[in-house]
Amino acid sequence: TDRTLRWFLSRDKRTEIESAKYLQALNRYRQQKQQYEQQLHQPPPPQPQPHYQQQQYEQQLLLQQQQQQQQYQQQLLLQQQKQQE
Repeated sequence: TDRTLRWFLSRDKRTEIESAKYLQALNRYRQQKQQYEQQLHQPPPPQPQPHYQQQQYEQQLLLQQQQQQQQYQQQLLLQQQKQQE
């Protein structure tokens, strides 16, 4: 009877492990299917025009340079005023 009990227990354990693996695979499949369906319903994001993007980037750079130059000039003016006092 001990041997029979051990055989049943090992069979149950195998079934338990196989069931867990099956459930994991099923859940993974359902998640992937859901993600795929969501992607189908979403409109594709608009592709920005490279030229426009480059122009925007250059304008931003120019603005930053101008601001830095203004700050530098203000600091120079402040230093000159302090030296005159």
